[in-house]
Amino acid sequence: MFKRIMFTLLAFLMVYNVILIGYRIYEPEEDNSAIEAEGSIEYASLKDYLLNQGGNSPHYLFFYSSINPDCVFVKDTVLNTVSADTQLQIDRIIETVDITQMEENMETKQITSEWGISSYPAFVTVHIKKGKIVKDNELVWNPDLPFTALDIEQWLSLNGLYDFDIQPTGQENEQQ
Repeated sequence: MFKRIMFTLLAFLMVYNVILIGYRIYEPEEDNSAIEAEGSIEYASLKDYLLNQGGNSPHYLFFYSSINPDCVFVKDTVLNTVSADTQLQIDRIIETVDITQMEENMETKQITSEWGISSYPAFVTVHIKKGKIVKDNELVWNPDLPFTALDIEQWLSLNGLYDFDIQPTGQENEQQ
């Protein structure tokens, strides 16, 4: 009788473990798209958003698609490194422009014609002058030579958001 009870318990334990392992393997992934959409501007409403903000203050835009691996890499890795290096809250300084829907519909040539951006991810500085959007500068992704955290830090410095005082390697000894 004791063997039968032990065998039944072990069988239930084994079934439980198989179900648990199966669930862990095929566990549904968390949907982060709602989180990303909350903190971003849809491309379709970008011009209205910029023109209705008023003032002459610049806007720092990050053109981002959640289905593009380069964009995801920049957002999840490079920008985290920039935040750590600069101690800036990048997500509060740079406004994310969501172009995911455009990429899904293969309408990304519109970005090139309207903004002059040849590829993405891209960082663009704009301001409003006499009711028109004026592009000041840009940092555009090049698949052959992807930008690094250092490139973004230099772009932040160019826009007066960060004091970039690092000398290139090898020049320290020349000054001594």
